Amino acid sequence: MGAEKKIFVEGLLIESEIDVLEFFAPIDLLIAKREFAEAQTHLIKLIWDHPENPDIRYTAIEKVRSIVDKSTETLEWIVPELLRIAELPDEFLQYHALKALETISDFRPNFLLRFVDPSVQFTLSDDEDERQIAMNILGNILKLSLAPRDDICAILFRALDDSSWKVKIRALSKLKEILQAGGLLESRLIEILPKIVNMLGEGEEVHNEVLGLLVLAGHILPNQVILPILLRERPGDSIDIQNGILYVIGEIARQNPTRLNIIIPQIVKFFAHPDELIQTQATQAAVKVALGDPTHTIPVLLEKIVEIGSECQKGLEEVLIVLGAENPEIILPYLLIALEDPNATIRTSIFNVLRELYHEVPHKIEGRLYDLILNFEEDNWRNRLQALTIVSTLAGVFTKPDYISFIALKFKELFADEDVDVSEEAQNAFRRLKKTHPNIEELIANFQKKQHELEIEIQELRTLPKILRLQINKLIDAGALDQARIVLEQDFKRFNDRLHQFDLQFQQSHQKALLVMLFEDWLDLRDQIMSEMSDVKAYLNDIITGRRMERQDELQKILRHLDKRKTILESQFEYLRIQLANLPKTSAGDSQQVTVNIDAFINLRSKIFEFETDLNKAYVIYLDFKPLFNHFSKSWQDLKKNILKLLEQQNETVKQYYRQTRDSPACGANFRENYTFEVLMQQLLELVSESIRIYLDSVENIFADFQPIYNLIECGDFGKARELLKFHVLERFRDIDQRNVQIIKLTEDLEMLFPEFDRSKNIRVYVENWQLIRDEVLKRIKSFEQETLEKILAKEISGMLQMVNPLKFSQIAQYVQLSEPELRDILMRILDKKLIFARMEGGFLRGHDRSNRPEKIFSIQKEYEMLGNRLKFILRVTNRSNFVIRDVSILLKLPCILEAENPKTSQNYLNLGEYEPNATKKVEWELRISTDPMKRRMKLGKVTLMLNFTDFQNHPQTKFKEFDLIIY
Repeated sequence: MGAEKKIFVEGLLIESEIDVLEFFAPIDLLIAKREFAEAQTHLIKLIWDHPENPDIRYTAIEKVRSIVDKSTETLEWIVPELLRIAELPDEFLQYHALKALETISDFRPNFLLRFVDPSVQFTLSDDEDERQIAMNILGNILKLSLAPRDDICAILFRALDDSSWKVKIRALSKLKEILQAGGLLESRLIEILPKIVNMLGEGEEVHNEVLGLLVLAGHILPNQVILPILLRERPGDSIDIQNGILYVIGEIARQNPTRLNIIIPQIVKFFAHPDELIQTQATQAAVKVALGDPTHTIPVLLEKIVEIGSECQKGLEEVLIVLGAENPEIILPYLLIALEDPNATIRTSIFNVLRELYHEVPHKIEGRLYDLILNFEEDNWRNRLQALTIVSTLAGVFTKPDYISFIALKFKELFADEDVDVSEEAQNAFRRLKKTHPNIEELIANFQKKQHELEIEIQELRTLPKILRLQINKLIDAGALDQARIVLEQDFKRFNDRLHQFDLQFQQSHQKALLVMLFEDWLDLRDQIMSEMSDVKAYLNDIITGRRMERQDELQKILRHLDKRKTILESQFEYLRIQLANLPKTSAGDSQQVTVNIDAFINLRSKIFEFETDLNKAYVIYLDFKPLFNHFSKSWQDLKKNILKLLEQQNETVKQYYRQTRDSPACGANFRENYTFEVLMQQLLELVSESIRIYLDSVENIFADFQPIYNLIECGDFGKARELLKFHVLERFRDIDQRNVQIIKLTEDLEMLFPEFDRSKNIRVYVENWQLIRDEVLKRIKSFEQETLEKILAKEISGMLQMVNPLKFSQIAQYVQLSEPELRDILMRILDKKLIFARMEGGFLRGHDRSNRPEKIFSIQKEYEMLGNRLKFILRVTNRSNFVIRDVSILLKLPCILEAENPKTSQNYLNLGEYEPNATKKVEWELRISTDPMKRRMKLGKVTLMLNFTDFQNHPQTKFKEFDLIIY
């Protein structure tokens, strides 16, 4: 890019072919130094001095546009220059000059007052962009108080007829800005409003901009001016125009709800419009009006129910439904009072509205029912009669058997009312209720049965402090102090959780209001139970601490005695070590000396075994005080290691000596008999010692070895947990039995071979000590097995009761693979410990109704967010059971008005896989509202959810759930 020109820059004459970028380097340097005024001067000069070189002119005008707002000193002279450039025939120069003027108009519109006259030619330009820029500049100028408003407004008004929708939008946008700034006269606005209303039918782009301008005009102009313009009756108006007018009326009424006698009748007419989109918009407009001033609007709407035809009546009911869902506290009183209106049409319509509202705001309607029933106890018979009349009609709204039973019972209570009118009305109401519910007496009986069961459950909760005390006392008496402390914390937390769960369910359930007296008694009892449990916990902790100190003192005494015995053994060890050193020096025929040495070694070995047995007995009995054994056991193990090494050396020495002297006449039968006995005895003692060590390790590591079982319980895989528990326990019992057989056989051999041997009397003592340790180990393993099995069955049966209640014992026994007598014994322990809250009735186990959730394995919560015509639908799916639920999948069926945001990627079917107990998963769908006007509704219809899964019994299940979505 170059130019063969004589060019003056910074006073230099350059006469060569110039690169444009290098040529503008001095000006770029001025811009970098923020010397904008001088840079603008050079740039404008370059534009006029080089008409034959477009590269220089285009680059110069672009740089002017980029820095035109950097300096206010040059505006006085640069605006005329830009106007001159804008009149040049070059389109590029025109466009950038106008854009520079537009920038100036944004922050200094007063310098562009002279632009108004020449602007006409730009608004009539063939270039759409130039017309839009001209609209912007004129709109900015119009904000000035000195601006020629009439002239500019006339130009903007003419632009509303422009062929380009972009120019129309720009003109509307500027008119809106001017209107917000107060720069548009009311008379001119009123003059142009009909034309703007007609523009509602000129396409979606213009439609939205017109809506914003009309809403703003409606907020500025008084109702008596704006409403007649909007509420015109022109049969030729398109659907878009009518729809837009209704939207604007609703927005105006939201801010200024007056002149309802004008607005409401006009809106109601549109309820019978053949186009459903117009019906929806009319409903939305009526809702906005009513929410703005419900006190004056609701009575007017109720009056219109009688006046309008059946076609409009449905639309009016939709309005009342949306109003009730949006603001039930204000709307419901009007609707309930209307239930006693003498006009049957009004009562029927209001009943239909309340029936629909019950799906949207059930708790609000239920709360109103409680308030009305409280009026049954009013002293004034008129108040009782009025409440009775309303409740009699309202009863048809409720579908839950408990509410129907509750209402029926209250009607029965009024049969004996002192006022004849109230009594007769109560009997009539009961007959009407019985007509719609022929099994009303059965429903009442079931309701009273539930109340009785609730009372029983409360009484069971009352026994929790006593059960806590009894369970922990058993452990304390058994000496399991550490376990007692752990179980105390676990049971205290579990019982507290149960209290809070029951309290929360009671607080949130409808029975709180249906059984007021029982609920008040429960509130007092709840605090009492929690206080007693805290006292029991503190009391038991003190007992455990005291017993622990006592047992620790007992153990310290035993350990001190054992320490003295250890010291004696150490001295005997030193003596025998010397004897062993001299043993090989004994003559071959000196059998008497060998016998003496054998007796000494046997005596030491017996003391070692007795010492080890006593230490292990203390260890297994006082296993909770394991740290106290650490130092003592270490020193004892060192001593025992040396002694056993010494005994091994002695044994080898005696064997060698026996081989040397077995043929000697001096060694008689006694020596050989002694030696044979000691060999067998050594085997027995080694087997007993090894067994004891293995048993103690088994008990000490039982929790770590059984950790996989706990993991399966947490995962809800109870069947595998039971199998694994049975396998591990049988494995330990098998090992103990095998060792028991070996030890008994050796014992019997010794007693049989040496019945009159002097030392054989110690064998039975050794075996009895071993059996004591063995029995203690077996007791701990069986106790652990029993507690673990109870935990597994408690969680398993609790989960089963969630889906089937009551359960047959035979079904439970078959499922958990236990005999019925064995199952009953375990269930009795589970119920005594309150691991589950249920009771045994004949051949059934019945769970409490409040903790039972039939067919509610999954809890599903919906959320949806609206943004324009976009909708985000969110589901939170929770596994409320204690089981792993497999093969979970969701299929979402949408109503015709909703479509996937991206049909190519969005899936209505989702596979969620496995669900752990109490796990929650969140799924989302991006949806949009259909643009097809034939599919639009105010009430979007029903979103149907199909949930497939495999339950805990490995049975495939399918559940359906429907959601109502309302948009307004």
